[in-house]
Amino acid sequence: MALGIESNNKNPNCIIYDLQTQKFRNELNFKSSTKSTYYKAINFAKTNEKMLVTITGQPDNNLTVWSFEKKEVSQVVSKNLETMNEVRDVSFNPMDHNNLIVIGDQIFKN
Repeated sequence: MALGIESNNKNPNCIIYDLQTQKFRNELNFKSSTKSTYYKAINFAKTNEKMLVTITGQPDNNLTVWSFEKKEVSQVVSKNLETMNEVRDVSFNPMDHNNLIVIGDQIFKN
């Protein structure tokens, strides 16, 4: 399970918790500055459970792919795109974790 923690004055945190073992696994946060204080979408890859994708809220709207076991950003797919304001959810393609799907108001992209 991944849980996004909102922050009032710094980067938001993403806590990874293993429901089977009931143990804390990891904590992800941006090393660089972001103005966003929350995540609006978080999802794991079904074909590679070490990958996680997040979208931060406004004003940054960063879509980021994480390698959560390494606690590092694998790739920032989009950074502060105006169209990301409309995105409501993101997930990995269930057949191929190299593809992302974003869904939102008047948006469906693969």
